Amino acid sequence: MSNEIFFSEERETKKMLLSIFNFKLDEDSYIITDSEPVKKVLSRDGKEMHIDDWIGIDKGSLAFVRGSPQEIVRIAKKVKNKNA
Repeated sequence: MSNEIFFSEERETKKMLLSIFNFKLDEDSYIITDSEPVKKVLSRDGKEMHIDDWIGIDKGSLAFVRGSPQEIVRIAKKVKNKNA
């Protein structure tokens, strides 16, 4: 079974999935923790994660994945190597 979770770009689906993992959105639609102290979630590249950039959660203590070309290539290589 895969340890990655990826999903559609539909915002309501993303918000529902965030709530399952105890995250929510701030007033500017950045993903934040749902506990005190409230912190903005960072992607693997250290940038604050906006809901529109978020494409999934990768194995590794809830590593948030940004929809950048570099991340998509990294994930594709990871999946290819796993299936080789």
